[in-house]
Amino acid sequence: MLRLFRNNQFYTAILVFIYALPFFISKFVNDDFLKVENAVDYTFLLAWVPNFKSLGTVADSVLLFGILLIQAFWLNRLINVNRLGKRATYYGSVAFLLCAFSFQGSDILSPALFANLSITISLVQLFRAYEKKSSVAEIFNAAFFASLGALLNPAAIWYLPFIVISWFILRAFNAKELIIILLGLTIPYYLLGTYMFAFGNLSLWWSNDVIGSFGRMAFNVNVNPSFWISLGSWALLLLISILNLNTLKQKTTIREQKYIDVLFWLLIFSGLCWIGQKNYATSDFITFALPLSIFISLNLQSFKNDRFAELLHFLLLSAAIFAQYQSYFYQGI
Repeated sequence: MLRLFRNNQFYTAILVFIYALPFFISKFVNDDFLKVENAVDYTFLLAWVPNFKSLGTVADSVLLFGILLIQAFWLNRLINVNRLGKRATYYGSVAFLLCAFSFQGSDILSPALFANLSITISLVQLFRAYEKKSSVAEIFNAAFFASLGALLNPAAIWYLPFIVISWFILRAFNAKELIIILLGLTIPYYLLGTYMFAFGNLSLWWSNDVIGSFGRMAFNVNVNPSFWISLGSWALLLLISILNLNTLKQKTTIREQKYIDVLFWLLIFSGLCWIGQKNYATSDFITFALPLSIFISLNLQSFKNDRFAELLHFLLLSAAIFAQYQSYFYQGI
């Protein structure tokens, strides 16, 4: 089945869309995700989301499906344009969609989802900055969108040091660019803080959306068989990605090796985003889906044994289907 996505043709993109439809349809036959969304805390910038949800399941699902598809294709283009894989495929899109739907409740309109979109933009800008002699605009954009992601999802504040580390990996030290990065990281906070101060809500915003988001971790996760199956699948794929890291760097250019190093640091900081959250929900798993899906895509291409690649794809596909349609597999969820 994985062979269907082994090229970069337009008709393959249509196949990816069809491939994702069963997960989209699951929203209309499974209402369990509505129970999970109550555990999600929305920041000031995402205050419109609960109101949007009041329009009904159809509007919620269509917007969610659109955002996930955009990010899936954008991530896949990032892999292909920068030649991270051996060939241009749609493995990245498939891997991201499967990771996004692996946990029941992870595929909702959450702060983590929107922050994921912001860090994807930052990643694109970082890679564009590598070969440019003057990359002030790209560096600023990368830092700005990472900071915006932290405002959308306070746990994503870990992405701020990630931007600085990535800059050190991709670029030679330049005091001017470092200042630009610091400006990009602080301007969103300054603008929103100024707005809050003007309307007398500065202390409320700071205590709720910034400081108040961290504390003793409280897990609002629906632990059931599908959760453990998906978690085990992710753990196995993560282990394979780490062990196969050096193999991915073989027969690649210095540029591609640096890109893979950046992605590995993204994997680490995405994990750190889970640390210190006061209210941890299943929807926060989407944070880890971005870097993990990229490494899954690269590893699927690197395996000499196609059957092993198909087996890993089937494992992740089964976990996603079981998570979204688990009520049809067993009772008593």
